[in-house]
Amino acid sequence: MSSESELEDYLEDLVSDFEEYYPEDVEEMDGIFKTYRGMDFRKPIQLEIFYIEDPIPAYALVKTHDDNRDDFEIIINGPFDGKNFIEEADSVLESPRWQQPVEKSRISHRRDVDGTGLVKRRRLLRDLFSVFVETVEDSIFQDYDKSAYTQLDLGRFGWGYVIIGDILELDPTDISIVQLEGLFDSVDEDRSTEEPDSSPPERDRDGLGTYFYKPIWVGSEPEQSFKDKILNEPNREKEAQLNLNIQEIDVYIRQDGFICVDESDPQKALNILNSIFSASLYTTEPFLAATVDDLVEVRIESQDDTTEIRPIGSPERIERKIIEPYYNVQNEDHFRSRDLVSRDIVETETLEAVVDLAESICADEDLQEKAKSLLQAYTHHKNGEFRQSYLLTWIAIEQHINQFLDSHLKNTVGVNHDRRKKVTSSANWTSTHKIEVLEMSNAISNTQYDSLNKMRKKRNNVVHDMETVSQNESSEIIGFAHSLMKEELSEEDILKSDLDIE
Repeated sequence: MSSESELEDYLEDLVSDFEEYYPEDVEEMDGIFKTYRGMDFRKPIQLEIFYIEDPIPAYALVKTHDDNRDDFEIIINGPFDGKNFIEEADSVLESPRWQQPVEKSRISHRRDVDGTGLVKRRRLLRDLFSVFVETVEDSIFQDYDKSAYTQLDLGRFGWGYVIIGDILELDPTDISIVQLEGLFDSVDEDRSTEEPDSSPPERDRDGLGTYFYKPIWVGSEPEQSFKDKILNEPNREKEAQLNLNIQEIDVYIRQDGFICVDESDPQKALNILNSIFSASLYTTEPFLAATVDDLVEVRIESQDDTTEIRPIGSPERIERKIIEPYYNVQNEDHFRSRDLVSRDIVETETLEAVVDLAESICADEDLQEKAKSLLQAYTHHKNGEFRQSYLLTWIAIEQHINQFLDSHLKNTVGVNHDRRKKVTSSANWTSTHKIEVLEMSNAISNTQYDSLNKMRKKRNNVVHDMETVSQNESSEIIGFAHSLMKEELSEEDILKSDLDIE
């Protein structure tokens, strides 16, 4: 059995052998280590082991590269009781080093028990423990004539290894060096035969995305290969069909209707995505709003003329009922058959127009907020939440009322900015007063006046008397607000005159 000192010596040899072999002058290796992170044993580095000795020697090794911890820190945990490994090892995860959130991580479908969207390190380490236990159990059916190991990506913060058998019998260079030899050789060969590339290197980026809802195919329905059909597997194409730009941020859309932005901050990413979805209300394909819970982290990989969008960690999965199942499942005569889910096909030109309109909307902060409020209202309406829909729409309409009044006082009456603000922003001037002034000065039509008064009274009854809202009332106010928004948008950007609200 391995003693604690022997394990420490082994891990020290692992890192020192790597440092002796690793050619620090090879700048290209930085890019390789971003892809092959399990091979990166450069400092700063911390190594921590969780291990059992019975029923078989087995080790869970965790590698991190934390700048805020001691370099070359080695921690040995164990030996734990094989039958109670999860419970005993889990107690170590109460340590502050495992309570930290994964940097920039907002993986909505992997929440911690505190209910936040922050994925803490302990959560991803539990994934390693699950693989560890499964591997130990599987060892019953395996004949291990020598020690063996497997690797596990732990997200942004580290890398995991599961070693079965006595770790001291496993050459450290098998873990840290052997896999790198071919890569180093290829880099050295490239450096000796190729001229230096003056163009900026391609970079992998981390972004956030979600699916369009309603579900769509972009451009055309994907074709299943012969292999996919035989194995009953979908063709999950990762290549982006569209590479667009909004507010100097790249937007990528795949054929399966997945849309992501080159932005790792959830609120900023959500703002861009919902601006795009809000613009869709004025085109041929209206979509619903997304929430932070709908976002998944992705790796944006660009090479040559193509860009691929790949999930970080688990496959793309979002909590709203959008894209799953990928197939319709039918049982006929005890046979299980799966067909691609029927979705509308949206042309790439339509989505390009949506993003162009979103760019125009984002250029005006007030317009953007009104557009997003109406999008949220439309989403609530489609989900049968008519009271929420009504109140959110009225918020957008009140902004239109202030805008009408400000424009009238400025252009018709010639009132300066400070005096106009006293009217449009004062608590003494209610919506009732503003609507009356607009009608008496012919700034709005009699029809608009009647509609605004009717909806204002309904809003007050909903707020103060908890009055319910019918589907027709929700449809009516959304349609009214939609018509006001169209008046602000340029005619060439609007691809659809009426919104399908029912």
